[in-house]
Amino acid sequence: MEQLSGLALTTNNNKQGMTMTRLMICTLIGAAGLVLSGCNDKDDDLPLNRIPDFIAGDVEQTRYDGITDDLLTGGLGATGLASATAPAFDDALNPT
Repeated sequence: MEQLSGLALTTNNNKQGMTMTRLMICTLIGAAGLVLSGCNDKDDDLPLNRIPDFIAGDVEQTRYDGITDDLLTGGLGATGLASATAPAFDDALNPT
């Protein structure tokens, strides 16, 4: 081990020294990547949810309350799904 102005300098002949050197290099590369990723300022003026150009017309929104328009159980409700018997047709000759 050599002494240079009070700092201990070691050669990287041992396995622990090489591991620490690799760890330090990876840490510095990762920190530099994080710092530089914050510098991206391109396209800051664009809205986040822009409608694509291939969509023509207005976007419509429909709200279902789940009581008057039950999409999950097909109109059977929780008790109908839990029933041991299958639902029957109102008119067996003309099922709808």
